[in-house]
Amino acid sequence: MPVNFNTQLPTGFPTPPNPTLNQYAFPNDLTTGNSGSGAKGSGNRNYYTQINFVNYTQGLNNTQAVVPGGGILLPIPKQLNDQTVMVWQPLSMTETAAQAMSQVNPLATAALGSVFGPAGATVGGLAGALVSGAGGVIQGINAVSPLTGAAVNPYLYMLFKQPDFKEFQFRWTLAPNTPEESNTLATIIKFLKFHMLPELGTFFMTYPSIALVKLFPDDKFTFKLRPCAITNVIVDYTAGGGPSFFRDTGAPTVVNLTVVMKEIQIWDKNSFNSIG
Repeated sequence: MPVNFNTQLPTGFPTPPNPTLNQYAFPNDLTTGNSGSGAKGSGNRNYYTQINFVNYTQGLNNTQAVVPGGGILLPIPKQLNDQTVMVWQPLSMTETAAQAMSQVNPLATAALGSVFGPAGATVGGLAGALVSGAGGVIQGINAVSPLTGAAVNPYLYMLFKQPDFKEFQFRWTLAPNTPEESNTLATIIKFLKFHMLPELGTFFMTYPSIALVKLFPDDKFTFKLRPCAITNVIVDYTAGGGPSFFRDTGAPTVVNLTVVMKEIQIWDKNSFNSIG
């Protein structure tokens, strides 16, 4: 469910300019300003980033609460990097076999002993010793390899482990032009920090809010994001190269905002075909 702004915001948060859409937009004319005419656009601006927050539940999807014009609206970040990472692990069949062989002796002794008694345990111990000895030979050859100049062929192969969770770093340089925009920017920053925090109870913590992010106007030419946890919010209030504040309000003239997000759901072929 979308976050209820009336019950889930700290005391003192201003009412969103558009309560129906729960909208905080920076700059204030982000979606209503005239972007010029011709090939580069006409009429309203269409290029922006939307961030909506929902309460954490299993099975979230990006169709929930994603309403054009709702949530936090910011310009397109300075960089749009989409990195897909799969985790593979190199393994050696030789080392794996040697480690397995070293465990055969006690297992064989115990297994045959439980079936055939002391005689079986003896036979199992002898068989296990032979196998374990082979594993020991492999380990021994590797131990003296620097002296002999010979190494056991490792028979390397790659073991697929898992897809990695995607991480995104969105960066903006934001310069208010009016006191109203300074207030909007301050609210957006507080809003981001508020929703990345858990809620402490007596024994447990409630998960932080989950961010649903969409790039407008059309993310089919860029990328789509699955539901994200915000892991880091970095705000540089001296982005102009040094301290710089408006005389009348005391608000910073330029702010660098960095928001780090990590998806909470992995991608596979099915989700890529249906979402990506």
